Parts: sequence; structure tokens; C-alpha cells
Amino acid sequence: MNKTIENTMNELRTDHRNMTMLLDLLDSETLRLLEDGEPDYQLVTDIMTYMTEYPDTIHHPKEDLIYGHISAKREGLEKALQHIEIDHKTLGESCRELLRDLDAISDDSAADRESLAAALRKYSLDLRKHMYWEEKDLFELADSMQDDEAWAELLKSHDIGRDPLFGSSVERRFQKLFNSIQRRMVWDSQQYFV
Repeated sequence: MNKTIENTMNELRTDHRNMTMLLDLLDSETLRLLEDGEPDYQLVTDIMTYMTEYPDTIHHPKEDLIYGHISAKREGLEKALQHIEIDHKTLGESCRELLRDLDAISDDSAADRESLAAALRKYSLDLRKHMYWEEKDLFELADSMQDDEAWAELLKSHDIGRDPLFGSSVERRFQKLFNSIQRRMVWDSQQYFV
């Protein structure tokens, strides 16, 4: 088993867990929005900003590289894998549109709040479905090719970037988001041990 490939696949799975945690936070704020509560718009904006900056610019391109290699190596998979790049593009566009909507929302407009909540729920559901499919089908296929030296070299030559939130250090602009994640983790752990 090649360590470069194994590490890359572990990173992608970790990214999915981290994104799921952020989607859980996003869903909580969306629920507050739907219940006419006061969501933390800055937290929602920070989550969506992260989603445009890390998954769209680092995580998804890494997956696209892997899927491109798999489809070149395994005949008949090109069509099945073709929709991944489309999914990635669509998710990115949805995320950027949500950021624009967050900038434009008026606190006193119920219609704005409802349409924002619907768009946030759709984004969360679409990304969750996409990650589930990748985990169940494509990551397992990638795992079966872990002794492919050409793939390992390809991955080594494409060091795309680092995670500004879950990486070795948190970038200042994501500090509030990081603190919210930590508070939620403490709260969640207390719920299990009460």
C-alpha cells in the first residue's frame, strides 16, 4: 500500500468529517432561521466562506485529480465519474450564491429568510448526498488502486494547499468559526455523559 495514496485518501475522508461537522452547525442555524429565531449570520457566512475557500479550491480539485486518474485507468468509468466535476461546480456555484444572499438579506424580510433557509437546506442536503456517494463508491474504488505508483507520483506533484480551519493552524479570519466548533463539541460531549 502506497503511503502517499493512503494519506491522501485519509485526508479526503477527514475533510468529509469536518465538512459534515460544519453542515451540522449550518443546519442548526438554518433551523433557528426557520423558527423565526435569530441565527448567527456571521457564523453562517464564515461557514459558507470556508466552503468556497477550502472544499472548492483544494478538496474538490484533489478529488477531480484522483477521479481523472481512476477513469483513465479503469475502462467504462469515464461516464460514471463525469458527473463529479459537474457536482463540484454546482456545489461551488450554490455556495457563492448563498454568500451573495447572506450579504443581501434583510433581517425584517420573512420572504428573504424563508428563501435563504430553503437554499441553505438544499446546499447542505446536496453536499451530504455528494459526500455519501463519494465515500461509498469512489473512495472504495480509489482504495483498491493504492498500489498504483503513477497515481502516487501524480498526487505528490500536485500539492494543492492547506486547510485554513482544520489545518495545523487556524487562520485569524476563521477563529470565530473554530471557537464555535469547539463549543459545540464540548456541548455535544456533555450530552453523552450526563
